Formats: sequence, C-alpha cells, structure tokens
Amino acid sequence: MITRTFRHGEDLVEISARREGDRMHVTGAAGDRTFQWEELGPGEYLLRDGARLRRCVVAKSGDERWIWIDGHVHHLKLENPNRKRSAVPEGELTAPMPGQVLKVLVAVGDAVRKNQTLVVLEAMKMQYEIIAPRDAIVQRVHAAAGTQVAGGIVLVTLADAGA
Repeated sequence: MITRTFRHGEDLVEISARREGDRMHVTGAAGDRTFQWEELGPGEYLLRDGARLRRCVVAKSGDERWIWIDGHVHHLKLENPNRKRSAVPEGELTAPMPGQVLKVLVAVGDAVRKNQTLVVLEAMKMQYEIIAPRDAIVQRVHAAAGTQVAGGIVLVTLADAGA
C-alpha cells in the first residue's frame, strides 16, 4: 500500500493505493474503490469499475500530477517537503503531459528572460505554455512544431545566462 498526500486547489487529499495484478484498490476522501485497469500507453489507462468504462490520462512533472478523467483535469501537487526531488537536470524543461507541440518560440543561442514563453503545447484540448524559470541562454531545442511528445520528454535545455 502506497499513501501520498496531495494538494488539490486549497484542499489536502490523502490517497492510498494498492495494486494486485490488473486491479487497483484506491482509498481516499470519496471512499474505497477497486478498478480493473489496462495500460493503453504511457500514462494512459482504461479503468473498469463494474460495467462502467473510463479513460484516464496521468501526466507528472516533479511533484505535480495532472489527471484527466471523465472530461475533467485535476491538478495535484505532492505535499511532502522531505521527499527527494525529480532527477531531471535543472536546465531541462519537460512536457508536463503527452501532447502536440504547437509553437517553438526560441532557437539555440537565444537569450531568454524569466517567465518568457518558450514552447506552446496542446494537451487534452488545452494549451500549456512552457516558460523560462530564470534568465538563461537556450542551449538546445529538442522539440519541433507539429510533433507529438510524451509526458516528461525534454523540450528545451537552458544554460546559465553567464555561461
């Protein structure tokens, strides 16, 4: 059994899950649920709850999770400051979920400012802007407009502005 606490908006939500073969037992604020699940692809699942079928897409980046189910996107942030951080190098900006690259707004060698939009990604009929976390120089562009990308794939690599 794995138990995690997430922030969902202003609420703290504790979720416990246990996997047994193709069954997932989940306990949360809404009660206990058991699903039969089938992985359709990376981060994409088909859930069976009795006779009801649901498609679910899960994407993660560091401590954040986006869960699309029943036409709704839920954004969760892991609440545990003592947990080890993601192994993604600091200069690599990744796709938060699978999607299509709509625009790449930078090129190798460009100087970018903190909060500048670098890439626009479309996922689950919504657009997501991948922004610069600090002033930097674009070291590498790994994405091209019109391509499909998996969640967690590196889109842009940044180097320190003084490098």
